[in-house]
Amino acid sequence: MHCGTLSSMFFEIALGRFLKQLAKVKGTGGSAFPGHVLERMDPAFISKALRQVRKGIVVIVGTNGKTTTSRLIAELLRAHGYKVFNNPTGSNWIRGVNSALLDYLSPTGKLDIDYAVIELDEGHSNRFISRVRPNWCVVLNAQRDQMDRFEEIDMITQLLRNVAKSCDRGVVLNHDDDRIVTIADDIETPVSYFRVADDLKPMFPSDNELLDSMLGIETEKVKDTHRSDDDVELVSVGRGTASFKYDGETFTTPVTLEGAYNQQNTAAAIAVVKRMIGDNLSHEAITKALTQVKPAFGRAESMIYNDQPLEITMVKNVAGFRAALSSFDAKGWATMTMNNDTYADSRDMSWIWDVDMSSLREGGVDMVAGVRAYEMALRLAYDEVPVRAVEEDIFKAFERFCDEHPDQPKRVYGSYTAILALRTQYLEAAAGLDPAGIGIVEWKY
Repeated sequence: MHCGTLSSMFFEIALGRFLKQLAKVKGTGGSAFPGHVLERMDPAFISKALRQVRKGIVVIVGTNGKTTTSRLIAELLRAHGYKVFNNPTGSNWIRGVNSALLDYLSPTGKLDIDYAVIELDEGHSNRFISRVRPNWCVVLNAQRDQMDRFEEIDMITQLLRNVAKSCDRGVVLNHDDDRIVTIADDIETPVSYFRVADDLKPMFPSDNELLDSMLGIETEKVKDTHRSDDDVELVSVGRGTASFKYDGETFTTPVTLEGAYNQQNTAAAIAVVKRMIGDNLSHEAITKALTQVKPAFGRAESMIYNDQPLEITMVKNVAGFRAALSSFDAKGWATMTMNNDTYADSRDMSWIWDVDMSSLREGGVDMVAGVRAYEMALRLAYDEVPVRAVEEDIFKAFERFCDEHPDQPKRVYGSYTAILALRTQYLEAAAGLDPAGIGIVEWKY
């Protein structure tokens, strides 16, 4: 990179860091706003920064699991001794990547990084690849999500296909998602897959399988022709452990992230890191990474609050809510739901009617909160799930929820802005959580 280009970034970086610090002082999070300003000032800011990455750029796309998978990839690479940039908060538009870069760039714009690991929103992914060409990508899944934005799942799939076709060194696809696996037929770049063992597949239905199950029909089985020598398979999931198979060997490791779906994300992360660093991949480094990675904002975060365990899980579509409900036993836990309907949450709440809520029937739901609280309460009633209280104000609802269940572990399922507000208002200080680092600007755009 020419010195002139670096020096031209000096003012932009200084302004961005000032805005980021101002947002922290105001307590609004603000991970996106500084990057939004930088994008408006200099649309090439992101390309000027990322062209300095020494070994390559990997992007993570799909409906569910992006933030967790990107964190896992970053930790795996760091555990192997590489310098890594990633956007860890889930702020996955170009503005969010710009803001994250401010923590890695020198005052004059130098970026001392081996690999960039970047999570991208489906809708903004194609805008990103028009400015920066990724070397590798992981395509996780295609599920019905935010239909007010994307209209139809085939549109989501096409956006993901475009990202895969833009990569020049390798693509990792979800073997068990019938929409995603066929992307391999359209690209010339080397492809490998992550998959789950046959006995685990009922825990990870594709969008087609979910839809067919609702209609009471059996999904047509397609002959499996998609395999490579670099595939990674999730073999088993235990409490605090997981087993993976690659290169003909099964490897069992302790893990800190709970939930079967997190181990599927881990298989995806191992698969792409294997493609990126080849024979340098080591069991020791994998274990080191998987035992120190922390849950991302709202992704099954566990903490102690008021001397009792509290778990918060963000749910925003059918597949994600279904996976969360199937991963955690409701018995013995007080349960709360929170649903807002801003643009960031998805204004269309009709998806909740496709989620099987019956696992909550025995214990019931103790508090239903948020702007769309009454719609959620009605949905629960249709599955004969007892609802003990409804309160639209999420802060009042949470305080009442905690007061009425002082000696019981608690679990909260919520939409994006509801979980963010709860976390910022109560949990970051009281439970010692790292700030989510996500600004209110993202609630509105």
